[in-house]
Amino acid sequence: MKPWHVTHSEYVIETPYMSLRRDSATLPDGSTVPDYYVVEERDYGMVFALTEAHELVMVRQYKHGIGKIMLELPAGFFDDEDDNPAAGCMREFREETGYDAPHYTLIGSHVRHPTRNTNRGHLVVATGAHPATGQHLDALENIEVVLLPIEQAFDKVRAGEIDAVGTVASMFMAWDYLKREGRV
Repeated sequence: MKPWHVTHSEYVIETPYMSLRRDSATLPDGSTVPDYYVVEERDYGMVFALTEAHELVMVRQYKHGIGKIMLELPAGFFDDEDDNPAAGCMREFREETGYDAPHYTLIGSHVRHPTRNTNRGHLVVATGAHPATGQHLDALENIEVVLLPIEQAFDKVRAGEIDAVGTVASMFMAWDYLKREGRV
Protein backbone atom coordinates (compact mmCIF):
# COMPACT_ATOMS: atom_id res chain seq x y z
CA MET A 1 0.00 0.00 0.00
CA LYS A 2 1.27 3.47 -0.88
CA PRO A 3 0.13 6.94 0.18
CA TRP A 4 -1.31 9.49 -2.21
CA HIS A 5 1.06 11.94 -3.89
CA VAL A 6 -0.11 15.53 -3.38
CA THR A 7 0.44 17.52 -6.59
CA HIS A 8 -1.12 20.81 -5.49
CA SER A 9 -2.34 22.26 -2.21
CA GLU A 10 -4.02 25.57 -1.39
CA TYR A 11 -5.86 27.06 1.58
CA VAL A 12 -9.51 27.90 0.99
CA ILE A 13 -10.12 29.18 4.54
CA GLU A 14 -7.60 30.15 7.23
CA THR A 15 -8.69 31.16 10.73
CA PRO A 16 -7.04 30.98 14.15
CA TYR A 17 -9.29 27.97 14.93
CA MET A 18 -9.13 25.92 11.76
CA SER A 19 -8.03 25.97 8.15
CA LEU A 20 -9.58 24.27 5.16
CA ARG A 21 -7.10 22.99 2.61
CA ARG A 22 -7.88 21.79 -0.93
CA ASP A 23 -5.47 19.18 -2.26
CA SER A 24 -5.04 17.65 -5.68
CA ALA A 25 -3.47 14.21 -5.55
CA THR A 26 -2.36 11.29 -7.66
CA LEU A 27 -3.43 7.91 -6.29
CA PRO A 28 -1.13 4.84 -6.36
CA ASP A 29 -3.04 3.48 -9.39
CA GLY A 30 -2.31 6.68 -11.35
CA SER A 31 -5.80 8.17 -11.17
CA THR A 32 -6.21 11.70 -9.85
CA VAL A 33 -8.35 13.42 -7.26
CA PRO A 34 -8.67 17.12 -8.21
CA ASP A 35 -10.42 18.49 -5.10
CA TYR A 36 -9.91 16.74 -1.78
CA TYR A 37 -10.66 18.88 1.28
CA VAL A 38 -8.75 18.55 4.54
CA VAL A 39 -9.53 20.34 7.83
CA GLU A 40 -6.48 21.43 9.79
CA GLU A 41 -7.09 22.03 13.51
CA ARG A 42 -4.94 22.17 16.61
CA ASP A 43 -4.62 19.05 18.75
CA TYR A 44 -7.03 18.83 21.65
CA GLY A 45 -7.19 17.22 25.05
CA MET A 46 -9.83 15.24 26.95
CA VAL A 47 -9.88 14.36 30.63
CA PHE A 48 -11.47 11.32 32.24
CA ALA A 49 -11.54 12.51 35.86
CA LEU A 50 -12.90 10.60 38.84
CA THR A 51 -13.71 12.07 42.22
CA GLU A 52 -12.90 10.16 45.43
CA ALA A 53 -16.55 8.94 45.33
CA HIS A 54 -15.95 7.43 41.82
CA GLU A 55 -18.05 10.08 40.12
CA LEU A 56 -17.04 10.98 36.59
CA VAL A 57 -16.63 14.73 36.00
CA MET A 58 -18.51 15.55 32.80
CA VAL A 59 -19.73 18.69 31.06
CA ARG A 60 -23.07 19.50 29.47
CA GLN A 61 -23.05 22.15 26.78
CA TYR A 62 -24.63 23.21 23.50
CA LYS A 63 -22.71 22.12 20.38
CA HIS A 64 -23.70 24.26 17.42
CA GLY A 65 -22.34 21.95 14.70
CA ILE A 66 -24.88 19.27 15.57
CA GLY A 67 -27.36 21.73 17.08
CA LYS A 68 -27.92 19.96 20.39
CA ILE A 69 -26.91 19.88 24.02
CA MET A 70 -24.30 17.19 24.62
CA LEU A 71 -22.96 15.40 27.69
CA GLU A 72 -19.22 14.84 27.22
CA LEU A 73 -15.87 14.56 28.90
CA PRO A 74 -14.23 17.95 29.45
CA ALA A 75 -12.18 18.72 26.35
CA GLY A 76 -10.75 21.55 24.33
CA PHE A 77 -8.20 22.62 21.78
CA PHE A 78 -4.66 23.28 22.92
CA ASP A 79 -3.30 26.83 23.09
CA ASP A 80 0.07 27.89 21.75
CA GLU A 81 1.41 27.98 25.30
CA ASP A 82 0.54 24.33 26.03
CA ASP A 83 4.01 22.81 26.19
CA ASN A 84 2.90 19.17 26.41
CA PRO A 85 -0.35 17.24 25.95
CA ALA A 86 -0.85 16.41 29.65
CA ALA A 87 -0.52 20.08 30.62
CA GLY A 88 -2.91 21.11 27.82
CA CYS A 89 -5.48 18.53 28.91
CA MET A 90 -5.37 19.65 32.53
CA ARG A 91 -5.55 23.36 31.60
CA GLU A 92 -8.72 22.69 29.61
CA PHE A 93 -10.12 20.57 32.46
CA ARG A 94 -9.57 23.36 35.02
CA GLU A 95 -10.98 26.06 32.72
CA GLU A 96 -14.13 24.15 31.80
CA THR A 97 -14.97 22.62 35.17
CA GLY A 98 -13.22 24.58 37.92
CA TYR A 99 -11.98 21.18 39.15
CA ASP A 100 -8.42 19.99 39.62
CA ALA A 101 -6.89 16.58 40.36
CA PRO A 102 -3.67 15.73 42.19
CA HIS A 103 -3.01 12.59 40.14
CA TYR A 104 -3.13 12.54 36.37
CA THR A 105 -1.52 10.56 33.59
CA LEU A 106 -1.50 10.96 29.83
CA ILE A 107 -2.54 7.50 28.65
CA GLY A 108 -2.67 7.93 24.89
CA SER A 109 -4.12 9.71 21.92
CA HIS A 110 -6.54 9.05 19.09
CA VAL A 111 -7.40 10.39 15.66
CA ARG A 112 -10.93 11.74 15.47
CA HIS A 113 -11.51 11.71 11.71
CA PRO A 114 -8.45 10.55 9.74
CA THR A 115 -10.20 10.92 6.41
CA ARG A 116 -10.67 14.69 6.75
CA ASN A 117 -8.83 16.03 9.84
CA THR A 118 -5.14 16.44 10.66
CA ASN A 119 -5.28 16.67 14.46
CA ARG A 120 -5.05 14.25 17.37
CA GLY A 121 -6.95 14.04 20.64
CA HIS A 122 -4.91 13.34 23.77
CA LEU A 123 -6.41 11.63 26.81
CA VAL A 124 -5.55 12.15 30.46
CA VAL A 125 -6.90 9.99 33.29
CA ALA A 126 -7.15 11.97 36.52
CA THR A 127 -8.11 10.76 39.99
CA GLY A 128 -8.99 12.59 43.17
CA ALA A 129 -10.82 15.29 41.20
CA HIS A 130 -12.22 18.08 43.38
CA PRO A 131 -13.56 21.64 43.02
CA ALA A 132 -10.61 24.05 43.06
CA THR A 133 -11.54 27.33 41.36
CA GLY A 134 -14.38 28.82 39.39
CA GLN A 135 -14.83 28.03 35.73
CA HIS A 136 -12.89 30.19 33.24
CA LEU A 137 -15.03 29.95 30.13
CA ASP A 138 -14.58 31.46 26.70
CA ALA A 139 -17.22 33.90 25.41
CA LEU A 140 -19.06 31.17 23.47
CA GLU A 141 -19.03 28.59 26.28
CA ASN A 142 -21.90 27.92 28.65
CA ILE A 143 -20.92 24.76 30.51
CA GLU A 144 -22.70 22.88 33.28
CA VAL A 145 -20.52 20.51 35.31
CA VAL A 146 -22.20 17.13 35.84
CA LEU A 147 -20.96 14.47 38.28
CA LEU A 148 -22.12 10.96 37.42
CA PRO A 149 -21.46 7.73 39.28
CA ILE A 150 -19.22 5.79 36.90
CA GLU A 151 -21.74 2.99 36.25
CA GLN A 152 -24.44 5.55 35.46
CA ALA A 153 -22.10 7.22 32.95
CA PHE A 154 -21.55 3.90 31.13
CA ASP A 155 -25.32 3.24 31.25
CA LYS A 156 -25.80 6.57 29.42
CA VAL A 157 -23.32 5.46 26.76
CA ARG A 158 -25.21 2.19 26.28
CA ALA A 159 -28.51 4.11 26.06
CA GLY A 160 -27.12 6.53 23.45
CA GLU A 161 -27.41 9.53 25.78
CA ILE A 162 -23.64 10.01 25.62
CA ASP A 163 -22.78 9.61 21.95
CA ALA A 164 -19.90 11.88 20.97
CA VAL A 165 -17.36 9.43 19.55
CA GLY A 166 -14.35 11.03 21.26
CA THR A 167 -16.03 10.84 24.65
CA VAL A 168 -17.26 7.28 24.19
CA ALA A 169 -13.90 5.99 22.97
CA SER A 170 -12.03 7.88 25.69
CA MET A 171 -14.29 6.56 28.44
CA PHE A 172 -13.62 2.97 27.43
CA MET A 173 -9.89 3.63 26.94
CA ALA A 174 -9.64 5.26 30.37
CA TRP A 175 -11.66 2.56 32.15
CA ASP A 176 -9.52 -0.15 30.54
CA TYR A 177 -6.37 1.68 31.68
CA LEU A 178 -7.64 2.02 35.27
CA LYS A 179 -8.60 -1.67 35.39
CA ARG A 180 -5.24 -2.83 34.03
CA GLU A 181 -3.49 -0.64 36.60
CA GLY A 182 -5.64 -2.11 39.38
CA ARG A 183 -6.98 1.31 40.33
CA VAL A 184 -10.70 0.44 40.11
